[in-house]
Amino acid sequence: MKEQLRTLAPPANTCLLYKTPAEWRKTVIPFIEIGIKRNEKCLCVLSSHSAAEIKAQLSRGKNSVKPPVKPGRLIFESAVKFCLQNGSFNPSHVLASIQKEAQNASVRGFTALRCVFEVPAEGIPPEIFLEYAVTLNKALSL
Repeated sequence: MKEQLRTLAPPANTCLLYKTPAEWRKTVIPFIEIGIKRNEKCLCVLSSHSAAEIKAQLSRGKNSVKPPVKPGRLIFESAVKFCLQNGSFNPSHVLASIQKEAQNASVRGFTALRCVFEVPAEGIPPEIFLEYAVTLNKALSL
């Protein structure tokens, strides 16, 4: 999986699904490590994991990311705060937030924006999330 993750390059978009904590660690942690090593800004929008948990996972292993990480390179946001607007999932709002983060990454000298999104299980109807995925793919293909 790690080799497949290395082949992703901007503006690639992929959806990684996992069932167990071990599957999560084997996909999300290498995905973030690769981004940090490529001088990409890594945005982690979390609902079921914490910033502390991700930082602890990044500091383990032979290919670990050691502090200090350049300020602003690894940032964490709450999925509820980032994805919901007035209590509802708004695909346009999320896309605008991603575009803002990407512009900020470029201005700060990062090579790209790399995002990890944990979608909150509650509050997002599947058809609305699908609309978001389609909108994101269209925006990335421009």
